[in-house]
Amino acid sequence: MSTEFAVDQIVDQEGLRAKVIGVSKDEASLIVACEKGRFQIPLKELHEEGDHLAYAGRIDDLSRLAEVETVIPVIEERVSVGKRQHVTGRVKIRKTVASRTERVPLSTTKETVHIRRLPRDELLAQPAVTRSEGDVTFIPVQEEVYVIEKRYRLTEEIRIERRVETTVESREIELRYERVEVLKEGPDPN
Repeated sequence: MSTEFAVDQIVDQEGLRAKVIGVSKDEASLIVACEKGRFQIPLKELHEEGDHLAYAGRIDDLSRLAEVETVIPVIEERVSVGKRQHVTGRVKIRKTVASRTERVPLSTTKETVHIRRLPRDELLAQPAVTRSEGDVTFIPVQEEVYVIEKRYRLTEEIRIERRVETTVESREIELRYERVEVLKEGPDPN
């Protein structure tokens, strides 16, 4: 049986208070002291009531103890810390869906390709390669042909002759000019 109690006061049926001062050697009884002396109360006759232990009988009716060796309990407080969940409130959430019309600017990009076939009839010394000029891509379409002989034939000659002619004309043209006149004032020192 455990002999540790959280309280050290015993109150009998008439309200007489006694202080717990020890435990019997067999640990079956508590030794208490009050103004009327020391007494031994069996543990099985005690029960806890709030801040004290209660004894159903009268402490005076118990036989007094002579000055005997008593066991004095050494009391130590211990703390036990824990946690528990506690509901502090409840929340009810209702979700609804609403709609609204909003004007949103949309930017789209459309890329188109314009294909034009340009007929060409040229003989090349080596294969043509694809080339780009800005946003325009030129893809050559070519075929191999056998050339047996190549000759230059002069079909026409253009002659450019330079002539220089000088003509003299006379015209009347009004030209403007400035004239400066110097006037002397006062006697001449010479």
